Amino acid sequence: MALLELSNELGLKESVLDSIRARVANLELQNDSLLQQIDEINGQVEAKQEVIDEQDATINTGFYVFGTQSELKKSGILLKKKVNPKVDTKKFTKIDIRKNKEIDLSTTRKVKLVSLHPESSYSIEVNKFGSKTLKIKDPSAFWKQTRYLVIVLK
Repeated sequence: MALLELSNELGLKESVLDSIRARVANLELQNDSLLQQIDEINGQVEAKQEVIDEQDATINTGFYVFGTQSELKKSGILLKKKVNPKVDTKKFTKIDIRKNKEIDLSTTRKVKLVSLHPESSYSIEVNKFGSKTLKIKDPSAFWKQTRYLVIVLK
């Protein structure tokens, strides 16, 4: 009888083991499905982050150009003494307005901002060689009215 009991017990344990194997297989399928869902979600998050990064870059992009009045008129940036509203951005230097607080004008000439920027938001500094640099003291005020900076060298 002991052999019959051991055989029955072995059969029962094999049945339990088969049940556990089936549960493990089912859990592995669920795990694979969840991993696939995570990959899909990560792909969606990455795509959305790219859009956010592009929008962030666009929102924080400024453009500047400087030159003599005749140079700026010839290139179509100025119409008479005002900035051309339909000017091509390719004619400007692109900057990140969060990072760029200074623009080296590399000139000893007088400078005049033609675009609309509050005078309190910037200063024109002169180094020991007489070369000028535009320093933006208050970026949010400086870039509030326009993202296009046009400077005439006189």
